Amino acid sequence: MIYNTKTFYAVGQGGFYSERIWSNGMDYTIVYDCGAVVDKSLEGPTIELGNAIDNSGFERIDFVVISHLDEDHINGLKKLNRYVNQIGQKRPPVLILPNPTPLDRLLFFSSVSIKTMEIFFDIISNQPVLCISSEGDNDETEIALNADWKKGMNNPFSHNRVFTLFGCTDCSEKWLLKFYVDRSKYALQFDLLLKKEPALIDLIKSIKSIKDFEFSKEKLVRAYKKISEKGKTYGDKNWSSMAMISAPFIHDMQTRNCERGVESPYISWMNGDIRLKDDNEMLAIEQHFADFLSLNIDFQIPHHGSHNNLGRIPAFNRRVRTYIWAGEDNQYGHPNGTILRMLKRAGLKINWITENDSHIVRHEKWL
Repeated sequence: MIYNTKTFYAVGQGGFYSERIWSNGMDYTIVYDCGAVVDKSLEGPTIELGNAIDNSGFERIDFVVISHLDEDHINGLKKLNRYVNQIGQKRPPVLILPNPTPLDRLLFFSSVSIKTMEIFFDIISNQPVLCISSEGDNDETEIALNADWKKGMNNPFSHNRVFTLFGCTDCSEKWLLKFYVDRSKYALQFDLLLKKEPALIDLIKSIKSIKDFEFSKEKLVRAYKKISEKGKTYGDKNWSSMAMISAPFIHDMQTRNCERGVESPYISWMNGDIRLKDDNEMLAIEQHFADFLSLNIDFQIPHHGSHNNLGRIPAFNRRVRTYIWAGEDNQYGHPNGTILRMLKRAGLKINWITENDSHIVRHEKWL
């Protein structure tokens, strides 16, 4: 039997999610994204995010998964790291993020505040980091994440790998994480432009400390503006992002739990700000996660319900609950009315999580 408790924290415009999975004396805690729109009065993440971290009750955090390097998804990491130190955790959590392209780094450097950069450099210098790439081996070989993650420190793992938290090939109970790294057409187009700017590539690679960043910040902003003006598709500034599915991976267990009807538990499909606007993008992620579409799914709507990031509903085969992190009366127009109407027409349960709501906690039991 596997127990799973997951929490969608009410932080408004941002993202903060956790799961605790345990079975036969083993347990793991995973955090997916940790950020919120900056509170201007505090010049930092919102009070709601800080309170959510302080009151999370985490006994240990094993893995922190970052969907992408956007401020409202990462600016709570310093607070989270402080919490880890306060509870006396001896080994820092493994930070898992999509392997950044030169464009990703340029967009990150040119858009975030110096304070967020300080947080980022502090985190990556004090935590083990595992990068996931959209390219590489197509083999879906399983990897024991709690033992083999070090192999991806220098050479990124392909997102085609299946990462097991516990269990083995012959085990009756096994839990996995599977990732999907989107490299949008927007990012690919700008990568081609970047290849024509070797001096800029060298500048991006030279940013290895907060001092480097502060010294080059203005140059990076000018370079980003110059390159973005050349791009015909410039407009929506969302770049490579990483989705994650957290689920059991035993066919018999999946079948047995599906047969429980309304009592059947839900797996988690988290999307960050991934772009699933056109049908080819949706088909690619559906194919990647095809083994899980027959299960009940808790599905996070990409990019706070923006219509620029979701063109249609995935081809779900069972019950679906949807989640949207968006601030109350936020200035971005999230969630978009088109998305809300789409979800309503599909008959899906909508959970719009603002900073004024309560956290949503789900308890699942896999037999």
